[in-house]
Amino acid sequence: MKKINILESNNHLPLSNLTYLRTNEEELDQLRGYVYRHLNVGSTDEWEVFLTVMNWVHQRFDHDGINSGEHLSSRDILKEAEAAKSFRCAEYAKVTSDILLALGYVTRVVRVFSEAADYGGIGQSHVVIEVWSGHLKKWLFLDPQFNSYATVNDTPLSYEEFSCSFQDASIHVLSINGPSVKQYEGFIKSYFGYVSTSILLNQQVVDLFLHVRSERQLLAFQFMQLSHAIFTHDTDRFYADPTQTTILFNYKDPVIPEDIITTYGLKEHKDFENNMHLFAVEPHFTLTFHTIHPGHETFEVRLNESEPVQISGNSVDWNASEGLNQVEVVSINQKGIKGSETKIRIGYSGD
Repeated sequence: MKKINILESNNHLPLSNLTYLRTNEEELDQLRGYVYRHLNVGSTDEWEVFLTVMNWVHQRFDHDGINSGEHLSSRDILKEAEAAKSFRCAEYAKVTSDILLALGYVTRVVRVFSEAADYGGIGQSHVVIEVWSGHLKKWLFLDPQFNSYATVNDTPLSYEEFSCSFQDASIHVLSINGPSVKQYEGFIKSYFGYVSTSILLNQQVVDLFLHVRSERQLLAFQFMQLSHAIFTHDTDRFYADPTQTTILFNYKDPVIPEDIITTYGLKEHKDFENNMHLFAVEPHFTLTFHTIHPGHETFEVRLNESEPVQISGNSVDWNASEGLNQVEVVSINQKGIKGSETKIRIGYSGD
């Protein structure tokens, strides 16, 4: 009797079930056209692109902690900046995040809070971004208002990593005329209480807060309401890979035990033990693929020794061969940037 076994696999249910918010494609297309007319982003090195975009946005306008561009698209913010308008940290983050999204990267706007965010007075939060590195397989923190980021041993950090390894981290400030590293260090360490990002939960926009140094849950922010906030200690989920593909196996010719029992008149335990080969399934599958990020919905699949093929939709039929088999799949976004690879090695052999 032939048996089918998974020999090696990194296939799993994604740690994150977060539905990420994403600026609509029409706005991103318009923004992309604007950026291409003003900035050379032709590098193939992702970290160089991240820093180039952050540095460029940082130079577009001055900081104004009052003037909100919340009602504006990122392209409109940049156009108003041409007329010497200034904006908040939130607009630095929004524009940087949207440009990187338009270029095909996975990003999110992140708010960071002090431990006294509810009743500590004004200035209890700051807005930065995190961008997913396909090369490093992790989220990286960038602060566009201050043109800054942080590393340990030359490896860029997420915001949570930065806060937890603050004493060992190196802070980098790219602007010559900006704050010193010492000044930025004094500023940013005030915001190690929580880190949050907006997600969709049953079609409701909510703010997901990760506890960093504060254990309290909050119902207020700067004396005002804090609506639709949920809190978690689950760092792995908050910082999960948003581009990992999950593979589901569906047998095309499933075994129906009742039919076999009736056909062969199986009644006793020994009848089953002597006829287990009748129940052995044939490895004929429909594979379906799923990712949690809305920008990664096209898939490149490689089955055994075949060449990788981009498929339409999210499923493909496949029959395992006798011996060793391998299924590999990556998600690809509209700009051709690939997500993390899921690989499964399967053995099919026996008498």
